[in-house]
Formats: sequence, structure tokens, C-alpha cells
Amino acid sequence: MTSQNPVITYNQPTAWRRWHQRGADVLARYISHDLLALAARAAMAAVFWLSGRTKVDGWWTVSDSAYELFRTEYRLPLITPELAAPLAAGAERVVPVAEVEVARTMKAADPTVLLVGERHARKLPGFDCGNSPTEVLREPLGGRTLIHTTHAGTQGLTAAFAVADRVFTGALVNLSATIAAVRALQPKEVTIVAMGHEARERCVEDDLCREALLAGLRGEQLETRDWVTRLRAAPAAAKFFDPAADWAPLEDFAYCTALDAVPFAVAMVPSQYGHGELRVWSM
Repeated sequence: MTSQNPVITYNQPTAWRRWHQRGADVLARYISHDLLALAARAAMAAVFWLSGRTKVDGWWTVSDSAYELFRTEYRLPLITPELAAPLAAGAERVVPVAEVEVARTMKAADPTVLLVGERHARKLPGFDCGNSPTEVLREPLGGRTLIHTTHAGTQGLTAAFAVADRVFTGALVNLSATIAAVRALQPKEVTIVAMGHEARERCVEDDLCREALLAGLRGEQLETRDWVTRLRAAPAAAKFFDPAADWAPLEDFAYCTALDAVPFAVAMVPSQYGHGELRVWSM
């Protein structure tokens, strides 16, 4: 009977491999493991950094070719290309503040931030953008901080953040994701704050969003067929269809009424600025 012994082979190291091993031994002797590990991580990070650089012109401006890729090859079912492309090279954080002068002070301390804000729906003097999503999405967003102040919305966010356990900012564009995030937490009590027109009177769009959030949290079926029609008839929508209102482009109406266009919830979390900041929510 012939025994079937396993055969173990061993290749003698070549001269190049011997020199490589000696070099590695020398490096290990004189350079700390932490530094070597950092260099290895930097090499890995460079791959992703260079990939991201192919989607922008200059430093942070999203390129036309990137928009086209997200419009065709990378198209997603729930989010528009105009939103997906900036997210791929997206802003680092959004910091809501209540007071205009606080926002200006933060801009003075860090001129690289994007200052976004309005009062009476008009862009504030000295600000980079008004409250128009169309205008904001034209800006180079990658890696930047946005400081945001509005007549109503950021007032409610900052006030709620001071007293509530958790704060989400919800709209029709991320309605389902916001409902899912709140339900997943199984809270005993939920307060919905609809800020209304200039934080002083009710308005159609905020009432509609509040009704939708309540229905979703109760597990009720949402009837959405007439929503755009109701919103189009709202007094606040008139400016989008007025050619003289160049501060409220028609595209903004489409952005604001795109139900569930954004597939994630947005929560307010503590910030290095001493204010809360908005982040994509994850459990």
C-alpha cells in the first residue's frame, strides 16, 4: 500500500524579498507602530479622497458630469439627482441659530462657513444665500459648515433643543423617514411643533405636514393625491409662481413638495459651536 503523505513546499526567499524584510525590520525598530498604522490608513483614505475629487471642479463645486452620473448611471429611486450629487460631496454640518447677529458672528469667526438665512422670506444682507434650496445647491458644499437662520424654523429648532430629549426636523421631503425614526424610538410622548408663517400664525403647508406626521405616527394610511394641489393653492406658494419674486425660484416649489425625496431623518445633536447641529439620524 502506498502512503499518501502530504507534501509541504517552501520557496526560498529571493534577494529582493530578503532586502524587503530587512527594511521592514529596520522600520519597525525605529518607527512606532502608531505612525506606520497612520500611514497605512492615510494610503487607504487617499483612494476614497481621489474618488470624491472626480465629482467636483476646483475644490468643492459639484461638476456637471457628477450631476449627469447621478441623473443616469447612479440614479436612486427616492432622491433627486440635484440632492444626491451634493450629498456625495456634501456639507459637513448644518447649524441652526435663532439670532441674525449670532449667525454673523459665527461667520466672522470662520469665513469658510456658508451663511444661509432669511427674514420675511428675503435673503439677509451680507449672507451667502437666502432660504432657497435652489440657491444653496448651487454653492460648493463639500466639507463645509452651513450656518442657518430663518424667521420661523430655526427659532423652533433651537427652542425645542433646549428642553426636549430628542429633536427631529421633519418636512414633506423626508416625511416617511422622520415617522420611522420617531416610531423606532418608541417614545411615551411626542410633541409636534408647527412653526407656521413667521412663527406667528398658522399656514397651510405646516398644517398639512403636521397632519401627515400625526397620521403616520398613529400608523394610519396617508392619502397624498391632492397634496400638491392643496400646496399650490396656499398663500405661501404664490411667490414661487411670480416672475417678479426672483428670490423664490419656481424650482423651490418642486423641491419643497417632493414627498419622501430624501430617504433619511434629520436630528439635532450637540455641536462644537455650543449650538445644536443637524445630522443624518442613525440609531
